[in-house]
Amino acid sequence: MPSTASPPMRRKQSVLSTLLGKIELMYYQYEVAFSPYVLTPGEKFVLNTIVVVLLTLLFVGMATYLPKLVARAAVRLVRFYAGASDKLSVNNTAIWHVMKATRVYQG
Repeated sequence: MPSTASPPMRRKQSVLSTLLGKIELMYYQYEVAFSPYVLTPGEKFVLNTIVVVLLTLLFVGMATYLPKLVARAAVRLVRFYAGASDKLSVNNTAIWHVMKATRVYQG
């Protein structure tokens, strides 16, 4: 008679344990890619400091300049779509009026 045993049920992990597992995996990938495990403690500290500073600068720059860049691109896209007009201004209300008038936004 064939066995009809079902596979073992996996327990649902909490969000925290899943997040910690992903962080551990990312740290392992970092260790393998940059090889800090072969460095002396001082060299490892310098390398980790450089990586943390560069990542911090990247995230701060993205948080500072990316919203302005996206807004400027949206304004240019609306101007390109609607055509160059002296009536267009750069403030948000004018953009929404242009989008409503050109039926881009139906709100």
